[in-house]
Amino acid sequence: MKRIFIIGAALVMALAVLSGCGKQESETFIEKTVFENILSFNVTSSNVKKGVWDEKITNTERGENISPELSWDAVDGAKQYVVIMIDGAWLHMDVFTTETSLAEGAIGRGSRGEQYVGPYPPSGTHTYSVFVFALKNDMGKVPLFFDSGNNSIDAIYQKLDTDIDGASGNVIAYGRLDGNYTHKD
Repeated sequence: MKRIFIIGAALVMALAVLSGCGKQESETFIEKTVFENILSFNVTSSNVKKGVWDEKITNTERGENISPELSWDAVDGAKQYVVIMIDGAWLHMDVFTTETSLAEGAIGRGSRGEQYVGPYPPSGTHTYSVFVFALKNDMGKVPLFFDSGNNSIDAIYQKLDTDIDGASGNVIAYGRLDGNYTHKD
């Protein structure tokens, strides 16, 4: 019986290793959020191809540090959209807009609510997720921890979901687009 268990455990481990071959796992993929139960909409970018961000949007020797082109569906009742790019807890973009698209290179290192710095992973593969939140009420420009690892997508959502008067339910819907970028030596 013990021998069968050991053989079975070895087979399970071998299958687990083989099933992971060829996959490039991200160190920073956001799996779950507190807001998955609200409506969602599509976000697209010509700068993501087959799940990988173009190198030109990166803040690396090979990149140009230009913000990606982004488009998303209009949401009925939305007075403002907040666009963020986050790598786990590191905030790379925060944009507050009434538009439903951003042109490539439109956002630089500006003031709060109009900021971008491209991906620059220290090592490995990181997932850079763009979230677009459709808001019922204009929030102005909520202070977020730009170009810092002191963020969480859930905390950002909580800030945006509470309007200026303190009422919750300000986020009508959200969209998400994930793309990976791998550090190159």
